Amino acid sequence: MSFGRDTPVLQLSQAPKRKFTPVLLPVWVHAVTSPLARAGTLDVFQSVTLALIAAGVTDFDELCQLMNLKPALCKTVAARLAERGLLTPQRGVTAAGLDALGHGAADDSEPRFLRCFQDPDTQQLLPRILVADPVRADIRARRERFVEIEFGSSGKPVRRRALILQTASGAARQPIDREVIEACRRHDKATRGEPSGAVPLQGGPPALSPARLGPVRFHGAATGAYLVCFLCESEDRTGRGWYAQDPFAVGETPVFSDLIAAMTNDDELSALIEKLTGATRQESGRGLREAEIRLRGRIEAELERGFGATLQDDRELLSKLVAIDLSIERGTPHDREDVARQVIRIFEYLLPRANRDHPPATIRPPSAAERVREQEFVTTAQKLGAASVPAVFRQAAKSPRMDLSGDMVRAVQAAADNPKHPLSHFLRARPTLLADVDRARGLRNRGTHAETNAPTTAGLVQLRELAHDAVRHLGGQYL
Repeated sequence: MSFGRDTPVLQLSQAPKRKFTPVLLPVWVHAVTSPLARAGTLDVFQSVTLALIAAGVTDFDELCQLMNLKPALCKTVAARLAERGLLTPQRGVTAAGLDALGHGAADDSEPRFLRCFQDPDTQQLLPRILVADPVRADIRARRERFVEIEFGSSGKPVRRRALILQTASGAARQPIDREVIEACRRHDKATRGEPSGAVPLQGGPPALSPARLGPVRFHGAATGAYLVCFLCESEDRTGRGWYAQDPFAVGETPVFSDLIAAMTNDDELSALIEKLTGATRQESGRGLREAEIRLRGRIEAELERGFGATLQDDRELLSKLVAIDLSIERGTPHDREDVARQVIRIFEYLLPRANRDHPPATIRPPSAAERVREQEFVTTAQKLGAASVPAVFRQAAKSPRMDLSGDMVRAVQAAADNPKHPLSHFLRARPTLLADVDRARGLRNRGTHAETNAPTTAGLVQLRELAHDAVRHLGGQYL
């Protein structure tokens, strides 16, 4: 179970018409039988397509003309209906299709054989699945890290050299049932043009739980494969000047661009990207700076609209939130590590101000015994709604210092005596607050002292949410 010359190369989407550079993304492939965890409802395109075919419109050109849609979109809609068992391969409506047409929804709880894909480096499942058999790329030659592939089966086929992206991974980790079901759900949301999100399923609604949908059965060990990814030139919102087209031809998502951007310390990959964007390093740097200025302006405007006067009157706080979004957009390992640093800086900025503006109503002398001071703090935090109290805050309660841990201890003590202290509402709204701050502090420390500790995409989303909650509560919006 490794990557080598015999590793299959899968091409699951057509080469784009615009300028592109192919690369081969290594993935572990898990063959499973799993419920598809789909929403069940039909979107407007699926409903109309199914209704027209049920009414006898089976000619594809006539179908496109009646719906006023491009052939490519019509094919995609029909393929998704067939994948869900609502159409036959001959474009006839199945019994399940007629039932879905009558109810506006389809029952997708039946387990299906499918393949899910895992990133070897992060061991996270990609938000894509494959129900059909995988299609192998047309390989013409292999040489060291490059594979020559022919794209296009008719007209003028094009041959391109694809770079094999490197991975330092060992053995694949078998995902848990919930991760597979979540990958199915995110794939389905992407096919319907909805944001698929990046946070793995944590608890989740009952409709998506493995107990309700049924268990996931794995068929053998994971196998290695390379996915053909197309890097295209574009002034996307990250300022990179390129993006990775979804290799599954499902929908737009930053996941694949982020995976490849994290590998840009590879000289071969950097050279390919530089050639693709058609710029020297100096020109590329100038373009990135200009793109970042535009991106910064857009982020500032969105944040000011979302937070209102809280940020309009506090440019320093605004700059910290902008730094978080910029770091996430850039996506390099260093920038990902910096997100945790910025989150901690927000708490270091807001907590002392909240403690100053909302002191306790009465000052009680602390106990002379450290153990008693610690226990009093734990009891107080739990009464305010904290689900857990990490060791770093327990230790700080014995003798609070002028740092983040000490500020948090003083905030908890003040909130217990002053109901107007913003931490009082914050802890009730987010019982995991103390644990979340401690986790961010740990990421910040490991990122500073270790070689790399870049958070996952899911971790970045959670850190950003923590920072925004801090601004909403400690910044004054709930007072």
